[in-house]
Amino acid sequence: MNREQSSRPSGLKLVRMASTWQPLEPCTTETVSTLLSENFTGRSAAVLWLDDRVETCLYRQGTFTFFQDEPFTLRHVQRMRVFNADREFHLVRNSGNTWQGRLRIDGQGEEWDMVIACQLLFGTRKGNAEPESPLFTSITEDRGATLHLPLKGLEFDEKGNLTNRVFIKTHNYIRTNKIHQAGYVDCRFVEFCACRGENNNFIPLELAGEPGGA
Repeated sequence: MNREQSSRPSGLKLVRMASTWQPLEPCTTETVSTLLSENFTGRSAAVLWLDDRVETCLYRQGTFTFFQDEPFTLRHVQRMRVFNADREFHLVRNSGNTWQGRLRIDGQGEEWDMVIACQLLFGTRKGNAEPESPLFTSITEDRGATLHLPLKGLEFDEKGNLTNRVFIKTHNYIRTNKIHQAGYVDCRFVEFCACRGENNNFIPLELAGEPGGA
């Protein structure tokens, strides 16, 4: 990054960064599974838009792990984002049960202008999810919905309130057209983070499921 303007507490930054993207033409579910395994070899997070709900889960060793360990196949997924600090697959299922989308990789390729933003997630306190999972932390608030996040290290006070709210960091890519109008052309999820300290620093949160432990 060689140019930066910043404002807080949303984490907004205008930066210039090398990035590349590869389109994924319509392909089969089997091809998607292979591409995911080839491009995501460690722990990554995933957000899946299923036929009946949205799930946040862990992707590792070619497998999606959910809060409730239930049978899963990609045929129930309408859309997915699988991501880590370096890259993201964004895929959408077509009406013919094929997939298309793109792979975005940061840190290589041509220079892009982009806006980094940290979006506040729902949840102010620890959820009372049953049964508890060693790989997921549940957060909720008075409006009722609960998020099950594949994170460790979230901090709560003695009343169960989150010490620091959870955000999701996004990269929002900018291009200028022939008449010099600038606009967003792509967006990717990067990582979960927490806003901490007097300076409202956004600190990456570690995914659960490291080798040899939760």
